[in-house]
Amino acid sequence: MNTPWPEAVRELGDRIANLTVREAAQLAAYLRSIVAIDPSECKPIVMVDSKPTPPVGERLVRLDRYDPARKIQLIKLLREMFQLGLYEAKEWVESGPRVVAGPLAVAEAQRMKQRLEAAGATVTLSA
Repeated sequence: MNTPWPEAVRELGDRIANLTVREAAQLAAYLRSIVAIDPSECKPIVMVDSKPTPPVGERLVRLDRYDPARKIQLIKLLREMFQLGLYEAKEWVESGPRVVAGPLAVAEAQRMKQRLEAAGATVTLSA
């Protein structure tokens, strides 16, 4: 298996993932009392998109990048497509990459991608 994780980390992760609820609670108590780590206060290092994976045949539309020379055109299009205010649309463009729509039918997602790309965006459709 070729993963970015060292073997020791994978083994530890697998052991933690296979704990029973009781064992997980005991581990949390141990971490709080002995190591002074409160698992409930730990923040994830990598944020995962909170949107669920769409069903087969549907796609999420993600705005990855934009052409700075066409930024205003893209902001106008986002305002039109999603009924956003100027500030919101500007924030969507500048805070990328971000999922802007979905899950949508494949054909609808393709049409949206074409419109966004025509306005200077780089767009990815994901399952």
